[in-house]
Amino acid sequence: MAADRAATARQEKFLEHAAAANALVAQGQYAAAVPALKEAIALAPAKMSPELFTTYNNLGAAYSALGRIDDALKVLHAIQVRTLPVPETELARPEYRRERVRLATAMGNILLARGKLVEAEIVYRRAVTLGPEDAAAHGNLANVLFLQGKFAEADAQFDLAVARDPNNPETLNNWGIMLLNNKHPSEAEKKFRSALFLNPKSAKYWHGLGLALRAQGRYGPALQAQRTALVCDDKMMDALLELADLYAQLKDYKQAEIYLRGALDSKHGDPNNLQAILALARLLAGTNDPGQRNYLESATLLQQAVELTHQQDVNLLAQLADMYALAGFYDRARETISLALQRAGEQNLSPVDRELLLQRSMRYSDLQAPVTATGDASPLTTVGDPLGLNPQPDPYDPPKPAPKLPPIELVSPP
Repeated sequence: MAADRAATARQEKFLEHAAAANALVAQGQYAAAVPALKEAIALAPAKMSPELFTTYNNLGAAYSALGRIDDALKVLHAIQVRTLPVPETELARPEYRRERVRLATAMGNILLARGKLVEAEIVYRRAVTLGPEDAAAHGNLANVLFLQGKFAEADAQFDLAVARDPNNPETLNNWGIMLLNNKHPSEAEKKFRSALFLNPKSAKYWHGLGLALRAQGRYGPALQAQRTALVCDDKMMDALLELADLYAQLKDYKQAEIYLRGALDSKHGDPNNLQAILALARLLAGTNDPGQRNYLESATLLQQAVELTHQQDVNLLAQLADMYALAGFYDRARETISLALQRAGEQNLSPVDRELLLQRSMRYSDLQAPVTATGDASPLTTVGDPLGLNPQPDPYDPPKPAPKLPPIELVSPP
């Protein structure tokens, strides 16, 4: 009797500590939850129980949320060891089955984050088998199938996920992303609109809708969708860059410049965003408006891009050399192309590539005009085309398919 009372008291103490620790996870207080969860596990009886399974799963989730993936894996493996003695008939109970789905999902998420798509698919399929009624299990399997290009199978899994939980906008958004990447923009549009019906203030969903509209050639509505995304989140870099690219395609280069400068603004954007830096550099060099063209600022931007890539990108170095030449800074152009040649040798680029760089270097050697003025307003900003490069008005690549977007993980930490 005394032993039974002691066991009961220990179980009650464990349940009390576990409830408090699990509440911290539910509140997102992961750092505080870790020691509390470990203390609860230490108090638990030796025999596995659904409550102990939940506590272990929550500890793994807390570690994952804190970026401590190796610790999370240790916990997940510990759960597997602790459940080995439990009879399969016991594990088939709904409370155990739910936690087994969570365990498989957590393992799949870690494998997916590490790029192990095939292994993640196997684990996600196990989660679906254990919990066929679980919408998130189907959604996660759909994501990993999509990432492997298995679009038909992914489509079927998205359909099952939405059937089980039609009110999850993330599932609809991910489905829309897959359809967009698989060149079904009108179907993608429907999914994004369904997601927005459930959450009309999501900048991410408005951005996806804008991409789907653009892929259909509907530029006006696409612009409006991206502007709405910025209303929802004025710092959304993807929307800023997409608006700039849309306006450039429409040949409204002044508006494109406004959005690119917004993307690089320290208050609303990121001054070191490489994509925005390069887009603005191309715009300033390629516009046919003399009042907007500015080779010197374009060179400054390209220099920033070169530094951000640690002077290792040969193509960027070559572009910077060209821009220095266009701005009239011939000595800097020669220095930069020499560095490009050095990097090409270090990186074992093909003889053809190195020969092209060498030819460009020889062309620079003929440019001897001295630089006598400075500043953006000087003639240096529009020297002309001494290299015969003849920049075209359109600073962007030709129209291209909507960019691929990664799916968003459906399962949040419990």
